[in-house]
Parts: sequence; C-alpha cells; structure tokens
Amino acid sequence: MSEDTVRIARAIEFAARKHTTQRRKGAASEPYMNHLVDVALLVAESGADTNLIIAAYLHDTIEDQGVTHAELMDAFGYDVANLVKGVTDDKLLSKEERKRQQVQHARHASSRAKVLKIADKVSNLRSILASPPTGWSTERKLAYFDWAAEVVSGCRGVNPWIEAKFDEVYCKRVELPMDQRKKQNILTPFHSTSAEALALKLRDTGLPPTPIPISTSAQSISTHKRDTSYRLTVWERIKGYLLFVLVAWFIVGAVVTALFGKTRDSPQVGDPCGPHYHWILVRSSVADLDMSCEAD
Repeated sequence: MSEDTVRIARAIEFAARKHTTQRRKGAASEPYMNHLVDVALLVAESGADTNLIIAAYLHDTIEDQGVTHAELMDAFGYDVANLVKGVTDDKLLSKEERKRQQVQHARHASSRAKVLKIADKVSNLRSILASPPTGWSTERKLAYFDWAAEVVSGCRGVNPWIEAKFDEVYCKRVELPMDQRKKQNILTPFHSTSAEALALKLRDTGLPPTPIPISTSAQSISTHKRDTSYRLTVWERIKGYLLFVLVAWFIVGAVVTALFGKTRDSPQVGDPCGPHYHWILVRSSVADLDMSCEAD
C-alpha cells in the first residue's frame, strides 16, 4: 500500500471524526461527511495531487470544527494546512461580509486553492438542487447560485474540467421550482448563444471545455461579439487602404510615364538645370564623362 493511500485514508478518518455530529442543512439532513466526500471526489477527478485531495476532505475542519492550523500541520504537513486555511472563512465576520470577502479573495487564491473552491461550490449547488435547506425560497436559492458563480468567476483559468462541472450544475438552476415567468427571465438572456449551448456544443465535439463565467455570460458574449465585429471592421479598413494605395501607385506611375517618359530631350520636372537648360556631354578625358549645364 502506497504512502499516499495511507495519508488519504487518515484524512478521511480525521474528517469523519471531527464532523461526526454535523449535518447538512438540506431537508434530508445528510451527514456532513457526504459533502466532504463529494468535494474530494471532484478534486481527485480533476487530476489534483494527493495533498489537494487530502485538503478537500479537511477543508471545513478549521471553519466548522475549531481545528487549528498547527494541528493540521502536525498531522498532514504544512502544504495541506495552508490549502485548508486558504479556503477558510473568518467566522468572526458577519455572513454577508464573509460572502463578500470570498468573492474578493477567490481572485488572489493559489491555483490549487481555486480548484478546491470550485469543487466546494459544485457540491453545494448539487445539494441545493437535490435537498435544499428547509425554508429556502426559490429567490434565495437563485441568489446563492449567482453568488457561487461570482466566486467561481474569480477562480477560472486553472482547471477546465472542474470549471465545466460548475457550469453544468449552474445551468440546472432552471430546474428549481418557479413559475413560468421567472423561468423565462432566467432563460431569455442566454437564448441560442447561452453558456449552456456552448457547453453542450463543446461536449458534443469532444473539445476541452473553456467555460464562460456564467453570472455575466450574456454580457460577456455580447462584448465578445462587439469586439470581434470591431476587429473585423478594422481589418477590412486596412485591406481597403492597402488596395487604394496600390491602385494609386499604379495610376501615378502610368501618368508620370505618359507625361515625362517619352524623351530625354524635353525639360523635365525636377531637372537640376531648370526648364531653360538642356543636357550636353563634355568629354573631359579619354575614359571619363562629365555632365554639365549649358544655357540656351
């Protein structure tokens, strides 16, 4: 048995022991360990290293169970302890302030911590769909979806697979119980150019996903279209200018040849001797020729 396998098993045992009495807020009151396993599985499937998988099992121990950074460092090492600390909220702050700081801190987290944050949000959204917290209205659920998308938007660019998993579950918000009008309001901004359609298209083509931050996807897509149109317009203008210069060059060349290219005996524009002089040849030596101007 490898050392990594043993360390992961120890992390599972540690998490299970610390979260023994904790339950999820869903109607089914699932053991909190279900969430930790879900997050760890997502992290593992994303291709993460052993320490990040261990941190996924332990990611709520400091925040919810009072485990210290030093305790995690002694048991699992400095790297794991820092990963857990990087995704831990300060419980001394109000709930709204913690949510605001999550959005801000996500942009500055390490790449591995961002993967863990996204996996945590994927698991939370899955839970809201499958077993939502008691008393949560549809508006509150939708608000959580949008806040999660805002957090994840600051984590993008680190792992296409886990980001696509978030996009997949976020798109299922339309499955929440709501009247047709609300559902239409959610669907309308996306229409045929929605992030959902793009994700499905990528899946069907087998290409690696490159998700868009869903919370601002309609605006992002619109901006992308404007930018693309602008680039095309500029390129078309450049090509037009180049064609104009080329045609003008040939026309000017033809005109100059027609006017001044027939004979060398006639005075020419730019002739250094002026219109009242003409060129003559004067032999200065047997081998050399020199040019001078003679008045008419």
